[in-house]
Amino acid sequence: MEIRQAREQERQALIERLVRDLKPVRPLWPVNTRLAMWLLMNAALLILAVTFGARPDLQEKIHSLRFLTEVIAFGGAGTVAAILALRAAIPGREPTRGELQFAVAIAAVAILFVFSEPMALDVRMDGFIHEGLRCAFCTCVVAVIPWLAMLWAVRRGAPTRLTTAGALIGAAAFFFSLVITRLGCPIDDRIHFLTWHVIPALAGISLSVLAGIAWLRRKTFIG
Repeated sequence: MEIRQAREQERQALIERLVRDLKPVRPLWPVNTRLAMWLLMNAALLILAVTFGARPDLQEKIHSLRFLTEVIAFGGAGTVAAILALRAAIPGREPTRGELQFAVAIAAVAILFVFSEPMALDVRMDGFIHEGLRCAFCTCVVAVIPWLAMLWAVRRGAPTRLTTAGALIGAAAFFFSLVITRLGCPIDDRIHFLTWHVIPALAGISLSVLAGIAWLRRKTFIG
């Protein structure tokens, strides 16, 4: 009898604590609305990058089907990842395994297009590293604002699959970063792009998983 009363008191105390901590929240905007705002922000970043930091031969390159396909593939991968990330914030609408596999397939296709780029054989190592470090830095810096915006949008919801959400947040931001840096980097060598653009992006996505687990957990109280 005493044990039952103690449990009832604990339950009542828990309910009172939860009710005391409740705060009114604004309704979560639809996925399409949040996606449109995020894409508009990326479009603004893209316009700024093209206006002030476009590669010298961009007007010539946009007539290349291979170049355009590569850029569109990375943009498509980022858009699909963004859609799935925003859905991951809504319980019951989390991405399915098939949808995640589709997103991975688009990203893989985009990376495969890089292998169709020529490979320079007369590159000096000091120049390769110097130019590469600058590109890796730009790839990470450009992804910061889209990543923070997507993290905020997902964190306003109630994501439960934190690893998946973190990976999708990172993929959305870094694949769009690859689009922007591809339009700005004048080097078409596939080894350069894979080493100093794609690999840093994949590393950023991995770090996004850890950051997502840490920061999204605070919001959802998942232990």
